[in-house]
Amino acid sequence: MEDRTTKPRVAVVGLLPDQNRVVEERCGRVARLAFIPSSRTSTQYPPSVEFVVLSRFTSHRSSVAAGELPRHFCRGGLSEICGVITEFAGRSRG
Repeated sequence: MEDRTTKPRVAVVGLLPDQNRVVEERCGRVARLAFIPSSRTSTQYPPSVEFVVLSRFTSHRSSVAAGELPRHFCRGGLSEICGVITEFAGRSRG
């Protein structure tokens, strides 16, 4: 099992609690995940976040708050989100 400190930190924005659990189950092995609800009035990402995944239900301010962080806008569902996280984790390991 990979050490937590070697997994990339990914913020996932705009999912419902049940969806967060599904993504954690599918992707928790490859990335450290931070879930941020779309209802949050101010979006600040944890300082250790390396990549931001935005669901189609997020506001413009969530994207702006990402600043220079690499990000991906998912137009699809959980399969696309999980695929993007897995792909980023694979690239970040080299």
